[in-house]
Amino acid sequence: RVLPLAHASDGGGSIRIPASYNGLVGLKISRGRGTYAPDYTDIWAGSAVEGCVSRSVRDTAAYLDLVAGGVTGDPYEMPGFDPPLQLDMMIPPPKLRVGYTQKGMDGVAVDPAVAATLRDTLQMLTEMGHTVEEMTLACDYEVVTSQFAAQAAAEATAGFAMLEGLLGRSLTADDFSPVNWQRVELGRGVSGVAVLGAIEALRLAGRAIAQSCAPYDVVVTPTMPRPAPELGYFDMYGMDLDAYHGRLLPEICFTLPFNVSGQPAVSLPLGQSPEGLPIGIQFAALRGQERLLLKLATQIEAAAPWKDRRAPHGL
Repeated sequence: RVLPLAHASDGGGSIRIPASYNGLVGLKISRGRGTYAPDYTDIWAGSAVEGCVSRSVRDTAAYLDLVAGGVTGDPYEMPGFDPPLQLDMMIPPPKLRVGYTQKGMDGVAVDPAVAATLRDTLQMLTEMGHTVEEMTLACDYEVVTSQFAAQAAAEATAGFAMLEGLLGRSLTADDFSPVNWQRVELGRGVSGVAVLGAIEALRLAGRAIAQSCAPYDVVVTPTMPRPAPELGYFDMYGMDLDAYHGRLLPEICFTLPFNVSGQPAVSLPLGQSPEGLPIGIQFAALRGQERLLLKLATQIEAAAPWKDRRAPHGL
């Protein structure tokens, strides 16, 4: 543990996934809570955000107090935090209505150790006085993943074209892993009409996801369906794009929906597998409710601290 905090970004779970795999706090902020100014206005139609992974809820709150807030003219503009998050995050939240699910959006089975960590978390929330009930997260995952892949490929291709201008030369397959080069080629074949259709399909899906969360103050899920796989499982040099998606998409079935809906979601390190690998639990709220999430996260960290937890060496 060298640093208290590191920059991260999240377009489908890439803040929460490493947080879950490595025993860290990882908050994906609401769509619009940050800005890409001055160089960009939007990335992945609002699905991607910047943020951090950290060792404590306090450090994540301090980071957000410094960087949160859009600028005038941003497409999803939201303000920063006033008062600062650090001023009142130690004040417990009110009694909350909590919905939970452990049903993977694509039917993927949840590892028994992850399911046990979720049960322990729900019991802890109940003992804190929060009301907990099972719910269904409305998400047609097949539609979401197919449309997300098309949009992301087109945006990646556009981004690589911009890099060509900066480098002053054409990019070739030698510049990329096989997976990313195939993504470039896929993006070149996606029409403008298809991109607009994908964005609309994702926004309709995002609306349904948010509406299914609306009856609850907080929604709780596993962050990942299982602890971290073996090193190399997602190797972009050892497989083609279809095989990579076949491995990746089932793993992000709990994180990707909240990118699509633009809701904030935080992974907290609340368990370990029998082998000692970290297990994250995800807490999501409606757009703009980072303060509520961080208040609850602070309450949870005090009840179930993780700062002295270590994974065994050699894993």
